Amino acid sequence: LINLDQVIKSCEILKKHNMKVFGLYMAFNTWEENGKLKYEGVRETRNSLKFAKSLIDRNLLDYISWSLTAPFPGSKLYDIGIKHNLIPKEVLDEKEDWNNTWKLLLNLPGVSREDWEAIKNEGSRLQVRCFLKNGNINRSLIPLYFRRGVELSKLEVKKLLGRFYKRYLIRDNSKLLCIYNNENCSRKST
Repeated sequence: LINLDQVIKSCEILKKHNMKVFGLYMAFNTWEENGKLKYEGVRETRNSLKFAKSLIDRNLLDYISWSLTAPFPGSKLYDIGIKHNLIPKEVLDEKEDWNNTWKLLLNLPGVSREDWEAIKNEGSRLQVRCFLKNGNINRSLIPLYFRRGVELSKLEVKKLLGRFYKRYLIRDNSKLLCIYNNENCSRKST
């Protein structure tokens, strides 16, 4: 096994010799040790993304790609998934899902669908950061980057609208009406 310091040192050596470095990450890695299920949870996966960000910020990473762990049929990970009942039945029945690196294919304890989505979005933002910081954008992929950017923007707007809805429409409908009617909202109702 190699440690993070060795990864940093390797990246530094490659950069010293003007070589481009491509970081490939897998979120929510899953494995077995002595027959027991082991996996990266949300915290560990975020730590991996933070490590990648630190490499980008230090100009040690030129490109980044990543995916969510996918237990392809016939792989050791697939066998682990079956053994520990991690693969949902609907995933087992849909063979085309196995090639979708953005689809939830494992039900890991303590990792929700929302966690998967949040990590997916964090990783996508990290890719954009890497492309923008290093200027290593493949022009033929600009439509893909644009679609991802639009997708992320829609998610951010959806979150903001959700917060607005909870804050103003559910909790304090009268304040929203004051704002709408351009009234002094600070006065107390009588």
